[in-house]
Parts: sequence; structure tokens; C-alpha cells
Amino acid sequence: MFVACFFGTAVHAQINTAMFPSGGTFPLALVLEGAQYAAAIGGWQPNWPFELPPDAFTLLSGEISRISIEGEGHSLTLAFNSCGFIEEFPFMLGGEMTQVSFVYNSAMEIQEVTITFPSDEENPWRVEVLERMDSLPTLVRAFRLNAWYFIFITRGFDEIREAWHDVEGNLIGAYRFPLAVIAQDRRIMAIEDFSSPQENAEFHFDSRGLITDIYDTSGFFRALYFREDLVRFWERRPLASDPLGTGNFSFQWDASGLLLRLTGGSQINFEYEYTFDERGNWIERREIRMIRALGHFVPTPGTVFRRTLEYRPGP
Repeated sequence: MFVACFFGTAVHAQINTAMFPSGGTFPLALVLEGAQYAAAIGGWQPNWPFELPPDAFTLLSGEISRISIEGEGHSLTLAFNSCGFIEEFPFMLGGEMTQVSFVYNSAMEIQEVTITFPSDEENPWRVEVLERMDSLPTLVRAFRLNAWYFIFITRGFDEIREAWHDVEGNLIGAYRFPLAVIAQDRRIMAIEDFSSPQENAEFHFDSRGLITDIYDTSGFFRALYFREDLVRFWERRPLASDPLGTGNFSFQWDASGLLLRLTGGSQINFEYEYTFDERGNWIERREIRMIRALGHFVPTPGTVFRRTLEYRPGP
């Protein structure tokens, strides 16, 4: 695993103005990298939707094989196969919380990828790996809405390049991903979309490889972590209007890592109630929103999330 710290470093790259819509091209290399780090704090990143808690896919005890979460318009899963390889994971792509799933071949190399956008669940992207080098995909075939595409991925020491072609060989999209070496790993630190040079995207990391800053066409997002990789402070500056999810927020956790409270400014004070399973992991979380009225905080109902947990068999 590698990490990048870019304090004081400006990284500029272009990104598609349409934010990788489900009908256009998308940065496949970014999805493949995301799978490598999906287990870290459940794959949470600072640009995730405000209503999704940062511990949505983490446990207080036990080893998980599958976590499914439902609530507030989200239906997402993080799952691992019997060999411990990622099989399904949620991933923020093009401003949408997508669901990604993998199929492996007998050598446990990625053979197929399915990416489902919630805005068009009936027409997911289906990707098949045709060629690879050192177990990494170099040529893939993508299918959606009765159309085929071919994607070439080349990896160098300090960058990844990705080119999309239609079945007639026309270049329809191209990306460049500068890499940074952090903790003996290489991570994507920016996205350059050659079709939209007026936009940029960049990613900053801490020494553990957790993403601290994201700048893209949806806004600016920052997180600071403390013990056990828990999110302590969260700054959200989305460009789209979001009355609750804009500003600076703080998370309060107990000694075991259970989320107790989310606060932000003088208006946001959310507290949480739980139902736990026999292993002490929450399977339902009820948010109580303390809304300021007449100079006092008044409790009102908030979000409700439910989780289905499947554990790995013990030794």
C-alpha cells in the first residue's frame, strides 16, 4: 500500500466536465485502483455522500465476508470471496455512488468488471479483460447499451494512460493518471481527461494512504483522521447546493470506535442510537437530529441505515 502527502504541492489535471456520466466514458484505471484499497476504512473517501456514515462498511469486531447497507436511497455492498479478494465494493464515480463487482479467473486475476450507476441501474457497464501484463489489465472490452468499446491501459513508472476506442477504431476518450510513490506503493494523484482541459482533479493522501483531500468538478472535500483511521474532521465544499452537507464537521467516537455524534457549526448536532448483533456490530443506526429552535436543540428523526453482515468462518 502506498500513500502520498502533497502538502504545498499543486497538482493540476483535466477531468470530464460531465463528471463521467453513466452514458459516457469513465476512468477505468481509477476503479481498478479503488478496488485495491476498498478494505481500508470500508473504502470511504471524503467525497462520499453526506448521509453515508464513514463507518458504513467497517466492523468493531470479527472479520467480514459481506456487508450490505440499505437506507436513504442507497443499497450498497462490500464483499470478499473465499480467498480474501474484493468481490463487490461501492465507489464514488462521476458524482454517483456506484456499485462495482469483479469476477476472477482460476489464477485469481480480474476477468470481468460490472459497474452499476444508480441513475441507470438497468444498463450497467460490463467490462471483460482480454489481455494483461503482470496480472494487470492492459486491454479490455466494455459493453453498454448495445455498443462495444475497447480500452487500452498502459502503465509506466510515473503514470498510467488509458485510451477508449469504439468498434471502428475511433478514439473517443483518453485519460492520463500521474502516479506518486508513497509508502512503497504507487497511487493515482490526479486525473487528466484530454477531452476537457478546463477542469482538474487531484487527490492528496496522508502517510497511511488514506485520502485526505479531493478536488474535482463536484467540489472540494477534506478529511483528517486520528486513531484507528477514524475520521475526526470533515470539510465539504460541494459546488451543488447541499444545505446539510456543506461546511466543517466533527465526528465523536467512543473508545471502541463507535460513532456517537456528528456536529457542524451551530446548526448540525446529530446523535445516534443503535441495534447490535451478537458480535457487537451495529445492524441498524437511527440518527437523531438535534435542530436548533428558539435557542434550544430539539430532537427530530433523521436517517436510518440497516446493515446485513456475513462473517468469515473462524479458524
